[in-house]
Amino acid sequence: MTSDITKQERLLRDIADGIAYRISAKDVDFLEATRRRFGFEQKNGWTLMCHALDLIGDSELGIESFRAKRFDGFGIGEQLLRLHGLLTCCYQQGWAVLQLTELFKVDGKARIRKDFFALEVVEMRHVVSAHTVTFQSDALRRVTSYTVSRPHLGMGHVVTFDESNSQREWGLEEAVVCYTEWAGKQLYRVCHKAVEHVFRTSSKELVQYRNRLEELK
Repeated sequence: MTSDITKQERLLRDIADGIAYRISAKDVDFLEATRRRFGFEQKNGWTLMCHALDLIGDSELGIESFRAKRFDGFGIGEQLLRLHGLLTCCYQQGWAVLQLTELFKVDGKARIRKDFFALEVVEMRHVVSAHTVTFQSDALRRVTSYTVSRPHLGMGHVVTFDESNSQREWGLEEAVVCYTEWAGKQLYRVCHKAVEHVFRTSSKELVQYRNRLEELK
């Protein structure tokens, strides 16, 4: 089953491909022409958008791969790779989503960023995969080291111990669901902004893409 994020990515790609085809047929500065058509502030907005969409698509493949098999049937090494890979995919995809919300000037920039960094999956990424030895909690204002419990991971649970041997079990699946809801909501807003701006002078295409947006609700 195709995820909502993949559907949203494809919609944005269809818009981009159609506009690129038309502009490429003209003797104009491609980056400047796409900047004007999409309403980007930066001249390299086209490049940033394409790279963000590539990252969203690639990371979604990783996330869907984890959802399909989770940790089942893998040795501890592969389980660790899947855990770190999942958290990295979510984090990198989130940054790509943030990039698109800024490119398309989605309202509430500060709130969008605040909500992203408040997600449990982001904290998990910091503790488990990125800053495991030197994690600094904003709440505690001190550096703490963590380790992932291999025995628990072997049973399908993500548990960490800090340097004082305090245990914490993470709700991995729930954290990914919350992240996916955040990403899907923001990508939908990006799609809406893109459709309304790019096709503001083309009523036929505006109706077509508005219908596709309705299917994504």
